[in-house]
Amino acid sequence: MLTIYTYPKTPIPFDFFLKENALYFIDCLPVIALQYLLSLKFKNFLVSVGVGFVLWVGALASLSWKFGCIIPYTYCTYNYLKDSTGGKVVLPTINIHYFAIFYFVIFTVISYILYITKREKG
Repeated sequence: MLTIYTYPKTPIPFDFFLKENALYFIDCLPVIALQYLLSLKFKNFLVSVGVGFVLWVGALASLSWKFGCIIPYTYCTYNYLKDSTGGKVVLPTINIHYFAIFYFVIFTVISYILYITKREKG
């Protein structure tokens, strides 16, 4: 049996897609910077992977905590759940994207200082 699909009549909301993707990218930046900081500090890469996994599990547990927005690993989840109704997640009333940029800058500056002061850079 042949099924024919028709194209939607409304235009594709590219501006909405780009805005949401940019927000998810901003929310991921502190996680990337923290993982880079950990990889600079420890020579064993499994340490940074293990710490990242533990922080991610802790972030999932802290979603129902009212101060969960201080953990950078919760930002993508908060952004995803911002339009949901109900549930046990306590959504922050502040703009988490500013916190993400703040944490990204802090972790990047600390990583840069660690790299500059490191004797062995190889």
